[in-house]
Amino acid sequence: MHESLDPASPQARLILVMGVAGSGKTTIGKRLAARLAYTFIDADDFHTSEAVARMRSGVPLSDEMRDEWIERVAAALAEHYRQRTNCVLAFSGLRARHRRRLMQLGFRTSAFLLSGERRLLAQRIAGRHDHFMPARQLPRQLATMEPVQASENIASVDIDAEPDAIVDALVAKLAS
Repeated sequence: MHESLDPASPQARLILVMGVAGSGKTTIGKRLAARLAYTFIDADDFHTSEAVARMRSGVPLSDEMRDEWIERVAAALAEHYRQRTNCVLAFSGLRARHRRRLMQLGFRTSAFLLSGERRLLAQRIAGRHDHFMPARQLPRQLATMEPVQASENIASVDIDAEPDAIVDALVAKLAS
């Protein structure tokens, strides 16, 4: 399913860590990037201030706003690709077309969908105080998440474990 890790490869590698709010994308992505000595990128950093204000107030983004956001993320990743920088991207991956867009940038790409029970996601969101996504947005995110198709080659990962155990599992999957 995933290409083995080959540090000698001339082609840059991209690892997508996806999921709805509260799934641990940033925590897992940062730890995975540190473990592999890859550059960590958080797609949330590419939202406009208008988009962040909308989400903070509980108003979902329009498809146009999401598409513009993905293009900013893709442009940043394209620069990393040109520089042959290996990256881990924390990215919601709610829309299949956005997942496809980022997987077609030329990287050797592996993708993981962090998933868990709604109660666990809600508990995690309620426990954080440094993020713009309010807990009341979780049902919308879950409804917006388009199902992953087998052809997308995205591995599902259960989030009901300690972060280091999840990272260990991801590293093992990447090495297989």
